[in-house]
Amino acid sequence: MLEKSIIVTSFSKTESVPGFRIGYIAGCYDLMQFVRLKQVSIMNPPNTPTIAVWLTLLFRCLYLSEQYGRTEKECKRLICCFKRIFFSTTVLCSQVIRDYVLELMDQHLLNEYEKYKEEMLAQGKIFASNKEYVERKLFPFLYESTQMDGGFNYLVKLKPCCHISELEFCKDLLQKTGIAVFTESGFALKKANENDYWLRISLAAPIELFRKTIDRLYLYLSELET
Repeated sequence: MLEKSIIVTSFSKTESVPGFRIGYIAGCYDLMQFVRLKQVSIMNPPNTPTIAVWLTLLFRCLYLSEQYGRTEKECKRLICCFKRIFFSTTVLCSQVIRDYVLELMDQHLLNEYEKYKEEMLAQGKIFASNKEYVERKLFPFLYESTQMDGGFNYLVKLKPCCHISELEFCKDLLQKTGIAVFTESGFALKKANENDYWLRISLAAPIELFRKTIDRLYLYLSELET
């Protein structure tokens, strides 16, 4: 099936940097050669800020594999694969950028990765604290939520929402509390039920700011339910 298969996916959503629009495509050799030739004619070479996304991708792979008990040999293999992918797909990069990445990989990679790990651990604590606050503060209104296997967004259903349509809820909440939210229709191909829809909660915010926002949401839901 290999010659009949094409894999296309995105780094942008995974790393929450949609402005970069970076992804990858994998398939048979002839198809990849064709895509590479076309890319040369239509794409600008990656600039320096884009390199950070490449490195974040590598660090993410190392970090996740570390949690699953990877060996030192597997770690070296990931780094080797990264080098091959980067240098084979960035032929239009200036030599300055390629030299910078090579020096970083050879001399500073482990130090930078340790910084990344510290950031991930700190963020994880913030996400856990924010999620615990949501579940505790909004407990009277929560009746369903999705699993959060990774990332920092998940979906909840709130009891008071059965009294108001999806669009009206978004407009009313924004006008009265200054809170902008995404609901189910923004992530689904089908229209959400009129009085039974999901609300996305993003945990990626400083704890103090996040709690103040949830407190405002609590007051709004209290009024909506009465």
